[in-house]
Amino acid sequence: MGLFSALSGKIYKFNSINTPMSNELDSKIFGLSDTPSQNIIRRGFFLAQQMILIMFHPDEGMFRTSISDLNSNKLKNIWNTIIIWDVSSNDREYNADKLIESCSVVLGLEKRKIEILLEMFKGEDNTKKNMQLWIMICAQISEDADSSDNFSTFKSIIDYISEE
Repeated sequence: MGLFSALSGKIYKFNSINTPMSNELDSKIFGLSDTPSQNIIRRGFFLAQQMILIMFHPDEGMFRTSISDLNSNKLKNIWNTIIIWDVSSNDREYNADKLIESCSVVLGLEKRKIEILLEMFKGEDNTKKNMQLWIMICAQISEDADSSDNFSTFKSIIDYISEE
């Protein structure tokens, strides 16, 4: 990361919000019993962690200019949205009620809100699911979701991280 980003406070601001949140989520996931739901949520956590670090990279991230407006509430909503987006592709493989209960414990959301988000991301069309995720993230940070260049970059990030 560049010297300018360090001196401008972008790195400090992002890390001061993201690191405690990441540690808290990791601790809550670790606290779940060793079940398939823990593994599914942990996968979503790792995916969200990578996506957030890439999207908000202070030098090259697509949302680097939004770091100054970022707060813990907005970032928590982004974390939750990405985790639930990833969980939505796995909830057919496991007992949905147990998975929703585990998500509620880890993310601190009401079960009904998790059900609504899971329903929004349902479907076999990955492009629609990715677009819905993109719109929800942009809404959190007041970015223009209509930018096709940024969506293409976002889709590339998802593809890259999903391959790992």
